[in-house]
Amino acid sequence: MENIINTLTDYLVDKIPGAKINIQENIIEKGVIDSYGIIEFIGFIEKKYDLEFNDDELTSENFEFIASIAKLINTKMAWVKNHMKKYTQKELEHSFKKIGLCKGDVVYVHSRLFTLGMMENVKSKEELCGRVLESIFEVITDSGTIVVPAFTTQTARYGVP
Repeated sequence: MENIINTLTDYLVDKIPGAKINIQENIIEKGVIDSYGIIEFIGFIEKKYDLEFNDDELTSENFEFIASIAKLINTKMAWVKNHMKKYTQKELEHSFKKIGLCKGDVVYVHSRLFTLGMMENVKSKEELCGRVLESIFEVITDSGTIVVPAFTTQTARYGVP
């Protein structure tokens, strides 16, 4: 957990030159970070550690102190490691067919991809997204359509239009 604490502290020091970071002090009350900064910070954490926080985890109690943030990250990473079954792309395609997806379908994709678990041999969220879309297209073929939202709350979190 010390590595996580160091990473979080380094991020804040890089963003706020001269900031004095005490892992037991409330970073919001001490003015280390403001409401917009905390959104950027959460985006950094999610990207760095390949995590997604649920809405119920995005509380002031979880993000007031570096130590509590590190504990949350550590807990989420341990849960993912111990509970997420890895699956292959072919297994995902089979599952899509099993739920009734077929050639020519229109599919609306709006999901937190990590709720699907971890696909074997995938190294990033971007790669997982690509492989999931490939799996859907494998089932619906070129005659099907995938519809995705153009703007989500992730845009605000990661600053990507």
